[in-house]
Amino acid sequence: MGKAEDFLMKTTIKKDVGGDSLLRNKWTSYQKARLNCSLSGAFPLYFDVIQDVVSVDENTFYGLFTTYANGLPASAICAFEKSEIDRVLNGPFKTQDSDMSFWTEAKASTVPSPRPGQCYNDSLKTADTVLGFIVDHPLMHETVQHKYGKPVFYLPGEELQQIEMEAAPGVQNGYVFFAGSNRGKVYKIASQDKGQEYKTYVSSIYSPFDETQVIWSLKHHEFAIFFY
Repeated sequence: MGKAEDFLMKTTIKKDVGGDSLLRNKWTSYQKARLNCSLSGAFPLYFDVIQDVVSVDENTFYGLFTTYANGLPASAICAFEKSEIDRVLNGPFKTQDSDMSFWTEAKASTVPSPRPGQCYNDSLKTADTVLGFIVDHPLMHETVQHKYGKPVFYLPGEELQQIEMEAAPGVQNGYVFFAGSNRGKVYKIASQDKGQEYKTYVSSIYSPFDETQVIWSLKHHEFAIFFY
């Protein structure tokens, strides 16, 4: 428990083939932003390791997070809206004067044009001033906040590895998550998005193996779940 570094999400543009000299054969549209998945309180619990990501539409993404292995095991599912991700990626950058100084917000006047992270017709023609800024400012200043201000699901004492989800038939804004653990269990989690809150509960727990083993892969297809 306690303050920790948040998971970093990364984005690039499909047509990005790198720069002509600087960042040759490397991404020129590369942007990183922190994702906040945590439980607030006097001693906040931060979920710093992302295990998997799923979605049923293009507007909301669900990340499966765990705590670090050397801490108390716990897992959480946090929801992130695309609009919030876009807001952070279009916001201020972080800057650092030296390797020994703290990261601070970069002044808007220092951001070159075209703005780093935007789509280019030809990344090979990107100016060195823009590429240099990208090299020195890889991280966005603000953090992508999870929807509802808390995880949509929290499971103490268990490390979940993989996740799948589907729409719940007959339930408005209802979804079903299937999550595989490092102890060979599969959790079926029923949920419903009620706007300002998100209701979840574990409806079933399956133990498909005779021996305890990590579920490394979990795939949903039609009415079946495949795992190994």
